Amino acid sequence: MHNDSFYSYENLLKQLTMIKRLYDKCDISSFTYVMCLRDDILIDVNSKIIELILNVKEFEVVTSSYYWNKGVCDRFLFLKSSIAKYFMNRIEYIVDYTKNGGLLTGERLLRHIIDINSFRVCLLYTSDAA
Repeated sequence: MHNDSFYSYENLLKQLTMIKRLYDKCDISSFTYVMCLRDDILIDVNSKIIELILNVKEFEVVTSSYYWNKGVCDRFLFLKSSIAKYFMNRIEYIVDYTKNGGLLTGERLLRHIIDINSFRVCLLYTSDAA
């Protein structure tokens, strides 16, 4: 797909494995919210973004309106802890996703999870998700 000797797939699998390990080691249910973001994203805690994302509803996922790549942006996610298992265990959805012959990317896998669970995406209109 990326003509990079499957490096992109290897990188995606490593990222998804790390997220799942974190989920398995932490009691996510002890939190109200979960935020997943790349290590190169900076969020200004004094910005209005914090106020906006804290209004997230039970079956909503907040993400950036940019970097969708034919799926849903996976660089930044904010959601209630009650649905975090679906997003932090994304690696478990790969086989189901690939049954339809779709190209595997983090964004497309995320779109698949959102679609099959009827979650609602709420957008932040900022290119760097912060």
